[in-house]
Amino acid sequence: MAVMRGLTIIVFLTICFIFISNSVSAESNLSGAYVVTELRDEESALLFPSDLSRITATFNEMNVSGSAGCNVYSATYNETGDKLTISAPISTLMYCDPGVMESEAQYLKNLEKVTHYKIIGNNLFLFDVGNHPVISLTKPKEEIIIPFPYDTPYILMKIQKDNRYTYAFLAIKTIIEFHPDGSITGNGGCNELSGTYNMTESEITFGPITKTKKACNKSRINQEQMVMDVLKGTVLYEITGDTLFFKDAVGESLAEWKVYQSD
Repeated sequence: MAVMRGLTIIVFLTICFIFISNSVSAESNLSGAYVVTELRDEESALLFPSDLSRITATFNEMNVSGSAGCNVYSATYNETGDKLTISAPISTLMYCDPGVMESEAQYLKNLEKVTHYKIIGNNLFLFDVGNHPVISLTKPKEEIIIPFPYDTPYILMKIQKDNRYTYAFLAIKTIIEFHPDGSITGNGGCNELSGTYNMTESEITFGPITKTKKACNKSRINQEQMVMDVLKGTVLYEITGDTLFFKDAVGESLAEWKVYQSD
């Protein structure tokens, strides 16, 4: 009798160990940061997000969050084996290019359709109840950390205007700040700015920059628009002491920024 009881306990503990191991393994496999590569619309046709509407998802401790292309979002998820359900996402309310907004809306809608998932190598596939892969993602290649004064506010000193390099209105306090997670924030002098960027050792490529919709005087609006024109596409950059320079492809100056010391 004692032997049987001992065997029962051993079997029970073995089952518990297998269950816990599988749970930990599943969580470890799903956890991480991904970039969306494919989406399907309501007719199961493929949509391919462009580089400027980069959609990301980071799974961590039963939460998924990231960029939906224009706005940042977050949701909770439940995972059992390969079964997966995701709650209705909440997101910010910025507006971007209509094409970006279309992909974003489809992505957020598809998240709620997910019922199970599959991981193949670095690729994550999220399926709906009909076993259609409504979202396909991949883990991005590990990026080299570029030496840069991240999380440092810079105030605009000079900027190109009508093909002339001119001094900015310092009183307007046009400020930008780069963050190591690939986001940029700041103030154009009137509205709050936010967006994304990719950086190499000599270039910065900006994603869509969004802004709030405050009404300000003409001077502020004009300087803000000049900044929005500079924060587009790819610029060359140099850092000398506490000054950050933006230049175009032929080396012409676009903007000059200085580390901002708040009062």
